[in-house]
Amino acid sequence: MKKTNRKVRKKLFWLKHSEKLLKRRIKSKRKKKNRNSFFNVSVQKKEIIRNDNKLKKKALTYEKHIIAPQIFSLIYNTDETLDFIKNINECYDKNKNVYMDLEKVETIDSGAIVILLSTLVKFKEKKLSFIGNKPSNKIARNILVNSGFFGNSHGGNEISTHNNKIVDAKYSASLIEKISNFVVGLKCGSTALQRVFIELMQNTHNHASFKNKGEKFWWISVNYIQENKEVLVSFFDNGVGILDSLNNKSNEPMYIKIWNAIKDKLDNKNNKILENLIKGEIAKLEKEYKYERQYFRGKGIPSIYKVFKENKLSDLIIITNNVIARCSDNKYEILKTKLNGTFVSWKIKKSNFNLEYKNGN
Repeated sequence: MKKTNRKVRKKLFWLKHSEKLLKRRIKSKRKKKNRNSFFNVSVQKKEIIRNDNKLKKKALTYEKHIIAPQIFSLIYNTDETLDFIKNINECYDKNKNVYMDLEKVETIDSGAIVILLSTLVKFKEKKLSFIGNKPSNKIARNILVNSGFFGNSHGGNEISTHNNKIVDAKYSASLIEKISNFVVGLKCGSTALQRVFIELMQNTHNHASFKNKGEKFWWISVNYIQENKEVLVSFFDNGVGILDSLNNKSNEPMYIKIWNAIKDKLDNKNNKILENLIKGEIAKLEKEYKYERQYFRGKGIPSIYKVFKENKLSDLIIITNNVIARCSDNKYEILKTKLNGTFVSWKIKKSNFNLEYKNGN
Protein backbone atom coordinates (compact mmCIF):
# COMPACT_ATOMS: atom_id res chain seq x y z
CA MET A 1 0.00 0.00 0.00
CA LYS A 2 2.84 2.32 0.89
CA LYS A 3 4.49 1.59 -2.45
CA THR A 4 1.29 2.49 -4.31
CA ASN A 5 1.03 5.83 -2.47
CA ARG A 6 4.66 6.58 -3.32
CA LYS A 7 4.00 5.99 -7.02
CA VAL A 8 0.95 8.22 -6.97
CA ARG A 9 2.85 10.99 -5.16
CA LYS A 10 5.67 10.71 -7.72
CA LYS A 11 3.23 11.02 -10.62
CA LEU A 12 1.55 14.01 -8.99
CA PHE A 13 4.92 15.66 -8.44
CA TRP A 14 5.92 15.34 -12.10
CA LEU A 15 2.49 16.48 -13.29
CA LYS A 16 2.77 19.62 -11.16
CA HIS A 17 6.36 20.14 -12.34
CA SER A 18 5.32 19.87 -16.01
CA GLU A 19 2.44 22.25 -15.35
CA LYS A 20 4.83 24.79 -13.80
CA LEU A 21 7.22 24.53 -16.78
CA LEU A 22 4.33 25.02 -19.21
CA LYS A 23 3.14 28.09 -17.28
CA ARG A 24 6.67 29.52 -17.32
CA ARG A 25 6.95 29.03 -21.09
CA ILE A 26 3.59 30.72 -21.69
CA LYS A 27 4.54 33.58 -19.36
CA SER A 28 7.91 33.98 -21.08
CA LYS A 29 6.31 34.09 -24.53
CA ARG A 30 3.74 36.63 -23.32
CA LYS A 31 6.50 38.84 -21.89
CA LYS A 32 8.45 38.67 -25.13
CA LYS A 33 5.35 39.50 -27.16
CA ASN A 34 4.48 42.44 -24.89
CA ARG A 35 8.05 43.73 -25.05
CA ASN A 36 8.03 43.67 -28.87
CA SER A 37 4.59 45.28 -29.05
CA PHE A 38 5.72 47.95 -26.57
CA PHE A 39 8.58 48.96 -28.84
CA ASN A 40 6.31 48.44 -31.89
CA VAL A 41 8.99 46.51 -33.71
CA SER A 42 8.96 43.08 -35.33
CA VAL A 43 11.79 40.55 -35.11
CA GLN A 44 12.72 41.38 -38.71
CA LYS A 45 12.85 45.10 -37.89
CA LYS A 46 14.96 44.38 -34.83
CA GLU A 47 17.43 42.56 -37.07
CA ILE A 48 17.57 45.61 -39.35
CA ILE A 49 18.20 47.85 -36.33
CA ARG A 50 20.99 45.55 -35.16
CA ASN A 51 22.56 45.68 -38.63
CA ASP A 52 22.24 49.49 -38.71
CA ASN A 53 23.88 49.73 -35.29
CA LYS A 54 26.74 47.54 -36.51
CA LEU A 55 27.11 49.83 -39.54
CA LYS A 56 27.14 52.92 -37.29
CA LYS A 57 29.86 51.36 -35.13
CA LYS A 58 31.82 50.54 -38.27
CA ALA A 59 31.36 54.14 -39.44
CA LEU A 60 33.20 55.39 -36.35
CA THR A 61 36.34 53.56 -37.52
CA TYR A 62 36.31 55.24 -40.93
CA GLU A 63 38.70 58.06 -41.72
CA LYS A 64 35.98 60.25 -43.23
CA HIS A 65 32.28 60.49 -42.38
CA ILE A 66 30.53 62.56 -45.07
CA ILE A 67 26.92 63.74 -44.66
CA ALA A 68 24.74 64.11 -47.76
CA PRO A 69 22.45 67.16 -48.19
CA GLN A 70 18.71 66.82 -47.49
CA ILE A 71 17.94 67.65 -51.13
CA PHE A 72 20.38 65.36 -52.93
CA SER A 73 19.99 66.57 -56.49
CA LEU A 74 22.28 68.09 -59.10
CA ILE A 75 19.28 69.78 -60.71
CA TYR A 76 17.57 71.33 -57.68
CA ASN A 77 20.43 71.69 -55.17
CA THR A 78 23.51 71.84 -57.37
CA ASP A 79 26.14 73.47 -55.15
CA GLU A 80 25.47 71.42 -51.99
CA THR A 81 25.33 68.17 -53.96
CA LEU A 82 28.57 68.99 -55.78
CA ASP A 83 30.21 69.89 -52.47
CA PHE A 84 29.24 66.45 -51.12
CA ILE A 85 30.70 64.72 -54.22
CA LYS A 86 33.85 66.86 -53.96
CA ASN A 87 34.43 65.74 -50.34
CA ILE A 88 34.13 62.10 -51.41
CA ASN A 89 36.53 62.60 -54.34
CA GLU A 90 39.09 64.24 -52.03
CA CYS A 91 39.07 61.05 -49.95
CA TYR A 92 39.55 59.02 -53.13
CA ASP A 93 42.58 61.14 -54.10
CA LYS A 94 44.06 60.64 -50.61
CA ASN A 95 43.32 56.87 -50.57
CA LYS A 96 40.93 57.21 -47.62
CA ASN A 97 37.98 54.95 -46.83
CA VAL A 98 34.61 56.70 -46.77
CA TYR A 99 31.39 56.32 -44.80
CA MET A 100 28.57 58.05 -46.69
CA ASP A 101 25.76 59.25 -44.42
CA LEU A 102 22.45 59.45 -46.33
CA GLU A 103 20.18 59.22 -43.27
CA LYS A 104 18.84 62.80 -43.50
CA VAL A 105 18.25 62.74 -47.28
CA GLU A 106 14.60 63.59 -48.03
CA THR A 107 14.82 64.05 -51.81
CA ILE A 108 17.07 62.13 -54.20
CA ASP A 109 17.01 61.87 -57.99
CA SER A 110 18.56 59.71 -60.69
CA GLY A 111 21.26 62.32 -61.44
CA ALA A 112 22.67 62.14 -57.92
CA ILE A 113 22.44 58.34 -57.96
CA VAL A 114 24.30 57.96 -61.25
CA ILE A 115 27.22 60.02 -59.90
CA LEU A 116 27.22 57.97 -56.69
CA LEU A 117 27.41 54.78 -58.75
CA SER A 118 30.34 56.07 -60.78
CA THR A 119 32.09 57.06 -57.53
CA LEU A 120 31.46 53.63 -56.01
CA VAL A 121 33.11 51.95 -59.00
CA LYS A 122 36.16 54.22 -58.70
CA PHE A 123 36.59 53.29 -55.03
CA LYS A 124 36.23 49.58 -55.80
CA GLU A 125 38.84 49.78 -58.57
CA LYS A 126 41.25 51.32 -56.07
CA LYS A 127 40.25 48.73 -53.40
CA LEU A 128 39.06 51.47 -51.06
CA SER A 129 36.02 50.96 -48.85
CA PHE A 130 32.95 53.04 -49.70
CA ILE A 131 29.98 52.24 -47.44
CA GLY A 132 27.01 54.10 -46.07
CA ASN A 133 23.50 54.00 -44.69
CA LYS A 134 20.10 54.49 -46.34
CA PRO A 135 17.82 57.52 -46.07
CA SER A 136 15.34 57.31 -43.17
CA ASN A 137 12.77 58.98 -45.47
CA LYS A 138 10.77 56.10 -47.00
CA ILE A 139 10.32 57.66 -50.47
CA ALA A 140 14.01 58.59 -50.82
CA ARG A 141 15.06 55.16 -49.53
CA ASN A 142 12.82 53.35 -52.05
CA ILE A 143 14.15 55.46 -54.94
CA LEU A 144 17.73 54.58 -53.97
CA VAL A 145 16.97 50.86 -53.55
CA ASN A 146 15.02 50.67 -56.83
CA SER A 147 17.88 52.36 -58.68
CA GLY A 148 20.08 49.28 -58.33
CA PHE A 149 22.63 51.09 -56.19
CA PHE A 150 22.79 48.14 -53.78
CA GLY A 151 23.84 45.44 -56.22
CA ASN A 152 21.54 45.19 -59.24
CA SER A 153 23.25 47.22 -61.97
CA HIS A 154 20.07 47.50 -64.04
CA GLY A 155 17.82 48.65 -61.22
CA GLY A 156 14.11 48.18 -60.74
CA ASN A 157 10.99 49.29 -62.63
CA GLU A 158 11.29 53.00 -61.81
CA ILE A 159 15.00 53.66 -62.36
CA SER A 160 17.44 51.78 -64.59
CA THR A 161 21.18 52.37 -64.84
CA HIS A 162 23.83 51.33 -67.34
CA ASN A 163 27.50 52.06 -67.87
CA ASN A 164 30.17 51.44 -70.51
CA LYS A 165 33.27 52.88 -72.16
CA ILE A 166 32.37 52.24 -75.80
CA VAL A 167 29.78 53.84 -78.09
CA ASP A 168 26.88 51.40 -77.60
CA ALA A 169 24.31 52.18 -80.31
CA LYS A 170 22.45 48.92 -79.76
CA TYR A 171 21.84 49.73 -76.09
CA SER A 172 20.66 53.30 -76.79
CA ALA A 173 18.29 52.08 -79.54
CA SER A 174 16.68 49.55 -77.19
CA LEU A 175 16.48 52.23 -74.48
CA ILE A 176 14.66 54.63 -76.83
CA GLU A 177 12.08 51.92 -77.60
CA LYS A 178 11.52 51.35 -73.89
CA ILE A 179 11.16 55.09 -73.25
CA SER A 180 8.68 55.59 -76.11
CA ASN A 181 6.64 52.59 -74.99
CA PHE A 182 6.41 54.05 -71.47
CA VAL A 183 5.54 57.61 -72.57
CA VAL A 184 3.15 57.01 -75.51
CA GLY A 185 2.51 53.23 -75.38
CA LEU A 186 4.27 52.60 -78.68
CA LYS A 187 7.70 51.07 -79.31
CA CYS A 188 9.44 53.27 -81.84
CA GLY A 189 12.86 54.63 -82.73
CA SER A 190 14.15 58.18 -83.16
CA THR A 191 17.24 59.34 -84.98
CA ALA A 192 17.11 62.59 -82.97
CA LEU A 193 17.28 60.87 -79.59
CA GLN A 194 19.75 58.30 -80.90
CA ARG A 195 21.99 61.17 -82.02
CA VAL A 196 21.92 62.64 -78.50
CA PHE A 197 23.03 59.35 -76.91
CA ILE A 198 25.69 58.65 -79.55
CA GLU A 199 27.16 62.18 -79.33
CA LEU A 200 27.46 61.93 -75.53
CA MET A 201 29.06 58.47 -75.68
CA GLN A 202 31.39 59.61 -78.47
CA ASN A 203 32.43 62.73 -76.53
CA THR A 204 33.26 60.57 -73.51
CA HIS A 205 35.32 58.20 -75.65
CA ASN A 206 37.25 60.94 -77.48
CA HIS A 207 37.55 63.87 -75.08
CA ALA A 208 36.96 62.75 -71.46
CA SER A 209 40.64 61.98 -70.80
CA PHE A 210 43.84 63.98 -71.25
CA LYS A 211 45.77 60.73 -71.76
CA ASN A 212 44.14 57.94 -73.74
CA LYS A 213 40.90 57.72 -75.67
CA GLY A 214 38.26 55.38 -74.34
CA GLU A 215 39.57 55.07 -70.79
CA LYS A 216 36.69 56.86 -69.04
CA PHE A 217 33.26 55.44 -68.26
CA TRP A 218 29.94 56.97 -69.19
CA TRP A 219 26.82 56.32 -67.11
CA ILE A 220 23.15 56.55 -68.04
CA SER A 221 20.33 56.57 -65.49
CA VAL A 222 16.68 56.60 -66.56
CA ASN A 223 13.86 57.49 -64.16
CA TYR A 224 10.38 56.43 -65.32
CA ILE A 225 8.00 58.87 -63.59
CA GLN A 226 4.59 57.20 -63.32
CA GLU A 227 2.55 60.28 -62.30
CA ASN A 228 3.15 62.28 -65.49
CA LYS A 229 4.18 59.43 -67.81
CA GLU A 230 7.47 61.17 -68.51
CA VAL A 231 11.08 60.07 -68.36
CA LEU A 232 14.08 61.79 -66.79
CA VAL A 233 17.38 60.81 -68.42
CA SER A 234 20.70 61.53 -66.67
CA PHE A 235 24.05 61.05 -68.41
CA PHE A 236 27.39 61.40 -66.66
CA ASP A 237 31.00 60.82 -67.65
CA ASN A 238 33.75 60.96 -65.02
CA GLY A 239 36.23 62.64 -67.35
CA VAL A 240 37.90 66.05 -67.37
CA GLY A 241 34.83 68.06 -68.40
CA ILE A 242 34.06 70.09 -71.54
CA LEU A 243 35.77 73.36 -70.55
CA ASP A 244 38.96 71.72 -69.25
CA SER A 245 39.08 69.65 -72.44
CA LEU A 246 38.83 72.82 -74.56
CA ASN A 247 41.60 74.49 -72.54
CA ASN A 248 43.89 71.50 -73.03
CA LYS A 249 44.50 71.74 -76.75
CA SER A 250 48.28 71.77 -76.38
CA ASN A 251 48.48 69.03 -79.03
CA GLU A 252 47.12 71.57 -81.53
CA PRO A 253 49.69 74.43 -81.52
CA MET A 254 47.92 76.25 -84.38
CA TYR A 255 44.75 76.45 -82.33
CA ILE A 256 46.22 77.97 -79.13
CA LYS A 257 46.31 81.58 -80.39
CA ILE A 258 42.83 81.29 -81.89
CA TRP A 259 41.39 79.80 -78.72
CA ASN A 260 42.98 82.50 -76.53
CA ALA A 261 41.54 85.17 -78.85
CA ILE A 262 38.06 83.60 -78.62
CA LYS A 263 38.27 83.48 -74.81
CA ASP A 264 39.31 87.14 -74.69
CA LYS A 265 36.34 88.04 -76.88
CA LEU A 266 34.07 86.28 -74.36
CA ASP A 267 35.77 88.03 -71.39
CA ASN A 268 37.39 84.71 -70.47
CA LYS A 269 34.24 83.75 -68.53
CA ASN A 270 33.44 80.05 -68.44
CA ASN A 271 29.67 80.55 -68.43
CA LYS A 272 29.88 82.66 -71.62
CA ILE A 273 32.25 80.14 -73.22
CA LEU A 274 29.89 77.22 -72.49
CA GLU A 275 26.84 79.18 -73.70
CA ASN A 276 28.54 80.03 -76.99
CA LEU A 277 29.76 76.46 -77.41
CA ILE A 278 26.28 74.99 -76.80
CA LYS A 279 24.64 77.43 -79.21
CA GLY A 280 27.21 76.75 -81.95
CA GLU A 281 28.75 80.25 -81.77
CA ILE A 282 32.27 78.98 -81.00
CA ALA A 283 32.40 77.29 -84.41
CA LYS A 284 31.37 80.57 -86.07
CA LEU A 285 34.08 82.49 -84.18
CA GLU A 286 36.67 79.94 -85.30
CA LYS A 287 35.71 80.57 -88.92
CA GLU A 288 36.24 84.29 -88.35
CA TYR A 289 39.81 83.45 -87.35
CA LYS A 290 40.09 81.22 -90.45
CA TYR A 291 40.29 77.98 -88.47
CA GLU A 292 38.66 75.01 -90.18
CA ARG A 293 37.67 72.14 -87.93
CA GLN A 294 37.77 68.56 -89.07
CA TYR A 295 34.26 67.80 -90.35
CA PHE A 296 33.39 65.55 -87.39
CA ARG A 297 34.73 67.85 -84.63
CA GLY A 298 32.65 70.08 -82.37
CA LYS A 299 29.21 68.79 -83.36
CA GLY A 300 28.39 66.97 -80.11
CA ILE A 301 26.97 69.50 -77.64
CA PRO A 302 25.59 71.93 -80.31
CA SER A 303 23.77 69.04 -82.03
CA ILE A 304 22.17 68.05 -78.70
CA TYR A 305 21.07 71.67 -78.21
CA LYS A 306 19.58 71.61 -81.73
CA VAL A 307 17.48 68.53 -80.83
CA PHE A 308 16.28 70.43 -77.75
CA LYS A 309 15.34 73.52 -79.81
CA GLU A 310 13.37 71.24 -82.17
CA ASN A 311 11.27 70.21 -79.10
CA LYS A 312 12.34 66.56 -79.29
CA LEU A 313 13.47 66.67 -75.67
CA SER A 314 12.66 68.97 -72.72
CA ASP A 315 14.34 70.62 -69.71
CA LEU A 316 17.91 70.25 -70.99
CA ILE A 317 20.53 70.85 -68.29
CA ILE A 318 24.32 70.59 -68.74
CA ILE A 319 26.80 70.77 -65.85
CA THR A 320 30.50 70.65 -66.57
CA ASN A 321 33.49 71.92 -64.58
CA ASN A 322 32.25 75.09 -62.80
CA VAL A 323 29.26 75.97 -65.01
CA ILE A 324 25.59 74.93 -65.13
CA ALA A 325 23.54 75.54 -68.27
CA ARG A 326 19.76 75.58 -67.75
CA CYS A 327 18.85 75.69 -71.44
CA SER A 328 15.06 75.97 -70.92
CA ASP A 329 15.58 79.17 -68.91
CA ASN A 330 18.53 80.34 -71.03
CA LYS A 331 20.63 80.62 -67.84
CA TYR A 332 24.37 79.92 -67.75
CA GLU A 333 25.75 80.27 -64.24
CA ILE A 334 29.12 79.87 -62.50
CA LEU A 335 29.07 77.29 -59.70
CA LYS A 336 30.84 77.46 -56.34
CA THR A 337 32.08 73.87 -56.62
CA LYS A 338 33.64 72.22 -59.64
CA LEU A 339 32.36 69.00 -61.20
CA ASN A 340 35.04 66.72 -62.61
CA GLY A 341 33.28 65.43 -65.69
CA THR A 342 30.13 66.23 -67.64
CA PHE A 343 26.53 65.78 -66.51
CA VAL A 344 23.65 66.11 -68.98
CA SER A 345 20.00 65.76 -68.02
CA TRP A 346 16.77 66.00 -70.00
CA LYS A 347 13.14 64.88 -69.95
CA ILE A 348 11.06 63.06 -72.52
CA LYS A 349 7.36 63.98 -72.41
CA LYS A 350 4.35 63.21 -74.60
CA SER A 351 4.71 66.65 -76.19
CA ASN A 352 8.19 65.66 -77.41
CA PHE A 353 6.81 62.76 -79.44
CA ASN A 354 5.65 63.54 -82.95
CA LEU A 355 5.55 61.88 -86.39
CA GLU A 356 9.36 61.95 -86.46
CA TYR A 357 9.41 59.46 -83.59
CA LYS A 358 6.50 57.34 -84.73
CA ASN A 359 7.95 56.85 -88.17
CA GLY A 360 11.35 56.05 -86.65
CA ASN A 361 13.10 58.77 -88.65
